[in-house]
Amino acid sequence: MLEEYTIEIASAIPPPINLQMCDSFNCPICDSNLLDKISISLKNFEVDDKSSVYCENCELKIKFKIVKI
Repeated sequence: MLEEYTIEIASAIPPPINLQMCDSFNCPICDSNLLDKISISLKNFEVDDKSSVYCENCELKIKFKIVKI
């Protein structure tokens, strides 16, 4: 089973990147709504290359990678 997944975010802005532009944040494997599971608000949630989120539903560590455009 997959244990780790990396989401690449293309941005001209240097990290940290605010995810307020997103409507939702679901696990890429099991599609469970992570906003409800881990009680985060996209309005205040910022990510950089060291950020990660854990999905308890499928035991997946979701990491972020900021790619400069």
